[in-house]
Amino acid sequence: MLWSDDGLELRPHPFNDSWTDKIASNYRSVITTALITEGATPYENGRRLTLLVDHAHGTASLANGQLELMLQRRLMQDDGLGMNEAMDERAPFSSPMWLLAEAPGARATLRKELTEQLNSVEPVPALTPVDRVAWRAANPAAAVRGLTSDLPPAIRLFSCLATGPEMFRSVVLRLAHAYAVGEDPEYSKEVELNLADLWAPPRELSTIGAHGLTLNPPVFDDGPTLPMTTLNTLDVVAWMLSFRPTNSTF
Repeated sequence: MLWSDDGLELRPHPFNDSWTDKIASNYRSVITTALITEGATPYENGRRLTLLVDHAHGTASLANGQLELMLQRRLMQDDGLGMNEAMDERAPFSSPMWLLAEAPGARATLRKELTEQLNSVEPVPALTPVDRVAWRAANPAAAVRGLTSDLPPAIRLFSCLATGPEMFRSVVLRLAHAYAVGEDPEYSKEVELNLADLWAPPRELSTIGAHGLTLNPPVFDDGPTLPMTTLNTLDVVAWMLSFRPTNSTF
């Protein structure tokens, strides 16, 4: 059966044989990962054929053991769905991908690492070159590191944004658990994390507010949030962190 992700988790797509157009009705979107598997779930102990992409495509499994990807769309005549013209995409196309033939019992860690490599955005230089050594010597307070330790292997940094009227006094931190239930025998577990241990001295947390992903009102209304937190599988959590006054910046 075909599985594809919505940007966060894999979803099943049983073959739909009831529609007249069996090709169009069985195409689904894929954001990073599409796979076909022998088992009833993508995490069972069976063989998997996995395709990793760097941006969204259309994918389908129109026959047993087959996985296909739509790269360009070509219609000989208008389909009556709004374009009012035929579609004939002929521009040169280049897109890096990984195709994995995974044996039974294969860990999900390699798939996660390759997916992150494909979807990592390279920084684009947009400022005048600066002599970093001279700049740091003239601005010693700016040389303080933000994070003092690596995150646990199952946790990903979603974003870290300085906010508030006094820059770097408050930070919006978003963390995500990268694994689903049953996806990996070691990492598909809840992870305990001490937010206070993430920051290098002299930076010291003063208040912590746990929020939803979009910074809606705090999810905990029974007093200050403790620095110890737990992320379950596929959790994405945001915190508003405030630091005690210091002369350093990130």
